[in-house]
Amino acid sequence: MDAAQRGLCLVCRRPMAERGGRVIDHDHRLAERHPHDPRRGCQACVRGLLCPPCNSLLGFAGDSEEVLERAAAYLRASRRRR
Repeated sequence: MDAAQRGLCLVCRRPMAERGGRVIDHDHRLAERHPHDPRRGCQACVRGLLCPPCNSLLGFAGDSEEVLERAAAYLRASRRRR
């Protein structure tokens, strides 16, 4: 997976090695709906590799596309006001 991503985070596209390493990002809602060993991820639940800050970003947003879209809109509006 790391080779396929060329060492880049799938969210920020920066080298993960420069951002604190690699984190396996899981779809926790999907993991709750199908059986597997809870101590191990499964390929169906793994979304990709992220840097720790981007993985935290998704976690703090609760994996909500709406929250992240509102955050992006907020940043765009802030730039227009400058």
